[in-house]
Amino acid sequence: MLRYKLKRILEPLRLMGRRSVLLPTFEEQSYVSSRGCIYTAATFVNRNYVAGDYLEFGVWKGDSFIKAYHAITDMRRRHMAWLSKHPTHQSEYGKGTPDFELWKSMQPRFFAFDSFEGLPESASGDFHEGWAKGSYMCSQDQFTSNITSEGVDLRDVTMVKGFYDQSLTPDLKKRLNLTRAAVVHVDCDLYDSTTTVLNWVTDLLVQGTIVVFDDWFCYQGRPDCGEQKACRDWLVRNPHIELIEYSREPPQPMSFIVNFRK
Repeated sequence: MLRYKLKRILEPLRLMGRRSVLLPTFEEQSYVSSRGCIYTAATFVNRNYVAGDYLEFGVWKGDSFIKAYHAITDMRRRHMAWLSKHPTHQSEYGKGTPDFELWKSMQPRFFAFDSFEGLPESASGDFHEGWAKGSYMCSQDQFTSNITSEGVDLRDVTMVKGFYDQSLTPDLKKRLNLTRAAVVHVDCDLYDSTTTVLNWVTDLLVQGTIVVFDDWFCYQGRPDCGEQKACRDWLVRNPHIELIEYSREPPQPMSFIVNFRK
C-alpha cells in the first residue's frame, strides 16, 4: 500500500519527464491508458449506470486488473460525489430510474479468473509465436502480491483458479452470487478458451455491458482465428445479442457494448 501511495505522488514527475522530451508515456501507448479500452469501459458503465461486477479472464501478473480496479472504483467514487452536489433530474423530483437505483446500491466486485499455470494446450490448433502451453504463467500468490502492492483492496476481489473448461461451471455462479457483469475483460488468447468464457458469461450480460477483447487483432487480424472467431461463432448461437463497437486501442484490444435485440 505504501508503494502505491508513493507511486501516485511521484507519477506527475515521471510524466513530466517523458513529455519534456516529447515521448509518449507507456500508459498512453496502452489499452489501460486514460484513452484505452479499460478506462473508457469504466467511464461508460459509471456514467450510464450499468450495474454489475468486473470479470477478467486471464489476469497474468495483474497489470490490467489493477488498472481496472482503480478506474472503476475511482470513477464511481467521483461520480457519486458529483451526484451528491448535482442530483439527476429524476432523483431531484423523487425516485430515480430502476437502472440508476440499482447502480447506486450495487457496489461492483472484482473477479480474477485464471489457471495461474499459464496457457493450456490449444485444442483448436491456434498457433501464435508468443503463445504455447504454459505461457504467461504467474502464480496466484505472486498475482496477489502484485495487486495488493498497487493498492487493490482484497476485500473487493475474488480469485477463481483453474482452467476454464473445468472451473467455469453453472454452480460457480451460484456460489459466487454472480448475476450481472458490467465489464467483461476477455484475455484468453485462444479460440477454445474464449469460447468457454463467452458461453459461461452469456446469462450475466445486461444491456450496456462492456466486453473487452484483449487479443482481438492477433493472427494478423484474421476473423477466422482466436478471439474474433470465438466471438463470431458465439453471436451466431445467440442471435438476440448484438455487439456495438465502442473503443479500439491499437495494436490489439477492442471493446464492444452489449445490446439486446428486440
